[in-house]
Amino acid sequence: MPACLAAADIGVAPFDVTAHPPLQLAFYWSPLKVFEYMAAGLPVVAPAIPRLARILGPGHERFLYDAQSPHALADALADLADHDGERRRLGAAAARRVRRVQLGRALPEARRRNPPGDAAAEPVMRILVATDAFPPVCGGSGWSTYELARGLRERGHEVSVAQAHAGAPAERGRSYDGFRVRAIEQPAPSAPFIGNYFRNERLWARAAPELRAIASGMRADIIHAQHVLTSPAAVAAGAAIGTPVVCTVRDYWPVCYWGTLIHDPASPTLCRRARRR
Repeated sequence: MPACLAAADIGVAPFDVTAHPPLQLAFYWSPLKVFEYMAAGLPVVAPAIPRLARILGPGHERFLYDAQSPHALADALADLADHDGERRRLGAAAARRVRRVQLGRALPEARRRNPPGDAAAEPVMRILVATDAFPPVCGGSGWSTYELARGLRERGHEVSVAQAHAGAPAERGRSYDGFRVRAIEQPAPSAPFIGNYFRNERLWARAAPELRAIASGMRADIIHAQHVLTSPAAVAAGAAIGTPVVCTVRDYWPVCYWGTLIHDPASPTLCRRARRR
């Protein structure tokens, strides 16, 4: 992915909010692809959605198009393609913004501990990746987590992986591509609704102290949680030991015990339980 982004001049996020009405919900807009464009130093063309405008920051307003207009996307792309200087300026601003927002206070502390030019310095950051899916047996979210961990490792960071799992016992002490995967297990029945309670609240209660112990043992500078199923436990662990936490949430469906967050796509209504929370 980094090589593909390096070959691009513009990052495009052509979300169709008409075909997918739930995307109109303000809470949904934290798209990974937009953060990847920004981290690669690309200017971004996207629909004029308030949440996206806040992510991209000042300067991108001109290239946030009206999603209801058939020609607006093409016009925005043509406008940006004709202005090399504007592309470079917006791309550099996007890279600065995403690094500041995503890394928060962890990067300055790590830089203080590892001054430039110090040959004996430790890796820039010690990062604990908390996830519910990781290769070799996983879906797209697990492979995305692996690519994240691999990319961080290639940049010199020290990366540890902890996988919180509910259900049948996972293989203990396993590793993949040099990453040791520490398993955090929570038995869970297969019964509908009841099983979700074990995969959510019970898993969070089990995972939080174990993540806290792992992060403390490795002196983690930051915990990067993946998905809804591990984020609450990671936030609790980080709060207990004063370690910053970043959450990348790709799927919201686990929030609703009935299997999907949205009941009626034509009239996006949050599931009752999720709304109370």
